[in-house]
Amino acid sequence: MFPIHDRTRQWICRSVFILGGVAPMLAVVAWATVVHSVSHLEAVRLQVAEVLGLDVKLASVSYSQPGVTLLEGLELADSESGESVASIRAVEIVRDAKLQTMVLSQPEINITRPQWLWTLVEDRLRRHSCETPLRLVAGELTLRWQSGLQTLDCNAQLDSTPKANALTAAFQFADAPAGGPIRLHFERSIVSGEPISSVELDARAAALPYPILAAFFDRRNYLGEKSTLRGSIRAMEMPDGWQGEFSGRLENIDLNNLVSDRFPHRLSGMATMAVDHAVVHCGRLEEFHGTVSAGPGIVSESLLTSAADHLKMRSERARPTTSTIGYEELSAAFDLETRGLIVRGTCKDNRSGIIMRGREGAVLWQASGGPVPVVALVKALVPDSQTQVPATRQTDWLLNLLPIPDVLPHDPSAPPEARLRMPEGSIRR
Repeated sequence: MFPIHDRTRQWICRSVFILGGVAPMLAVVAWATVVHSVSHLEAVRLQVAEVLGLDVKLASVSYSQPGVTLLEGLELADSESGESVASIRAVEIVRDAKLQTMVLSQPEINITRPQWLWTLVEDRLRRHSCETPLRLVAGELTLRWQSGLQTLDCNAQLDSTPKANALTAAFQFADAPAGGPIRLHFERSIVSGEPISSVELDARAAALPYPILAAFFDRRNYLGEKSTLRGSIRAMEMPDGWQGEFSGRLENIDLNNLVSDRFPHRLSGMATMAVDHAVVHCGRLEEFHGTVSAGPGIVSESLLTSAADHLKMRSERARPTTSTIGYEELSAAFDLETRGLIVRGTCKDNRSGIIMRGREGAVLWQASGGPVPVVALVKALVPDSQTQVPATRQTDWLLNLLPIPDVLPHDPSAPPEARLRMPEGSIRR
């Protein structure tokens, strides 16, 4: 070994100390200063805002270890109205070669106007093309809408292949009885060069509160606050709009909310509807097969009379002096298609064909003939009107373009009892 001068040894030691000790320490201090600076926080905030397409507020950003990013105090708002759409206490992002995981801590999502959420999901499915799957974990996820709150645990994953992008989610409600998770699957694929979107909801293992489903799809809840859905929904985007299919059960339907609050008739009681098969195309019910059971409750004489007049049903009991009567059971099977509506009574009685029965016997019997036109159901629910038009596929587009008048009874001097609102396809009081 050759001899080294003392000065050379000192220079080597100082160099090693500076390069191996001082320089890394200064680099760490510089890096820490940068990542904790206001400019870095703003850069991260702008990046998150660009990805989500929303206004973003961010309290802090930190890096606890390599490959781990922690965002705290995240608030999201609509860029036009400024309305808050989500708040998350903390988001931990963990990256590795095989998977990117985002853990959300105490997130709260506003689904009062869910269009921003659908736009975000569709945009992610449209733009996500990386090979690394994205996994999303949210414990104690709170959904907030106009009439309530619901807390659930959620686990979702975004996968990408050359032919399709898919978002799969499984969630369970915190206050629901033990059962399997509810599963949701979104997919956007390319078929024959055209993009096709589809969605599947599997709620066979656990009941889904219907108010949440109505809020997600931006629809009014006509079934009542305690109504639930158990079954499966499949929908696909067709060239002329969405087409969906449903089979399952709707439970805890409030008939007072469904009928009495929207039509000039009275019908109360809690109902259960078993749906064998239902098809909705472009927001219109094309096919419906199932059964309904309800009772006890109250029914107005006007509804019984209207059912007899327009649906060709029959009532064999004498007209009471009161405007409403009590019933013990309402039970029927129905088939609704373009050719018409068939209702078959299934009440528990020695005689067949009874749709509604009271303590003293049958109140309403099924029609003896074939199917009645679908519009007869509308006539049975809406007061007789002098303003009548043909209800056909050929006139549908025109009715949606022209202004629609209020419903008018036969007596022009009598006040209108109901109003027809075509954009929602619903009749309200």
